[in-house]
Amino acid sequence: MKNLAYYLLFCFLMKSALAPGQSTYAKIDVGDRHSLALKPDGTLWAWGINDNGQLGNGTWVNRNTPVKIGPGYSAIAAGYAHSLALKPDGTLWAWGYNGDGQLGDGTRMNANTPEQTGLGFAAIDAGDHHSLALKTDGTLWAWGFNNNDEFGLEIGPGYSAIAAGDYHSLALKPDGTLWAWGANSNGQLGDGTLGYTSTPVQIGSGYAAIAAGAGYSLALKTDGTLWAWGINDHGQLGDGTWVDKNTPVQIGSGYATIAAGGGFRQNGTFGHGGQMMLVNLAMAPWWIRVHRRR
Repeated sequence: MKNLAYYLLFCFLMKSALAPGQSTYAKIDVGDRHSLALKPDGTLWAWGINDNGQLGNGTWVNRNTPVKIGPGYSAIAAGYAHSLALKPDGTLWAWGYNGDGQLGDGTRMNANTPEQTGLGFAAIDAGDHHSLALKTDGTLWAWGFNNNDEFGLEIGPGYSAIAAGDYHSLALKPDGTLWAWGANSNGQLGDGTLGYTSTPVQIGSGYAAIAAGAGYSLALKTDGTLWAWGINDHGQLGDGTWVDKNTPVQIGSGYATIAAGGGFRQNGTFGHGGQMMLVNLAMAPWWIRVHRRR
């Protein structure tokens, strides 16, 4: 299990003390034991464990320094042991562990180089063993592990932002309504129950951004208030207690971006051209980051 000190050190290094020539990253994301980063020029870099090919450099060898994967990327998402990326033309690329079909290529074979698995996509996110994506037309797509129905059933159109937790999923619609589905043993869906659901259920309205972690969820409302729910055994909700919550509780106000422990996925803080955009993790407040619980 990752410890908090390691995780905070990683965030600090990514923001301020990377090696010369590698300090101009625009976006970062972390899986269980591998990391992805995009530079402003669109080049994708990866490092860490590579036993399932999650780095995407054509080998199965771990790397302790960033290795260039390729040019021309615009978004990234790191799952437990798989990776996703988008290119500006809307093509979706995936690699790494595929035992649950999380790469979306129609097989269960791991891949150690990026392979194109779709087109017409605008946003991506990766859970532990499942993947979420939004197409440019607002339709929500999902694939991978589904024991807890974390990719839902018959997911339809009209979504603007997505967030994949370890085994649950969140989504926003343009009208600010928040929807959740999947695992719920700690109340991470926020619907007032502890039962998982196989279809999206509306949690509330007035939301502008969402983040899903390991068994808990965060959200920002349009007025800048921060809300949290789910597991709280390490104080990850920030409400001054150690008690799980199965409905959103207000934590504070005046926030602009959010990030949930485990790196699973901080999306949709600000709109651009009518579309919600991925939050730049390097800009996320460090105090929001909590280590991933295994």
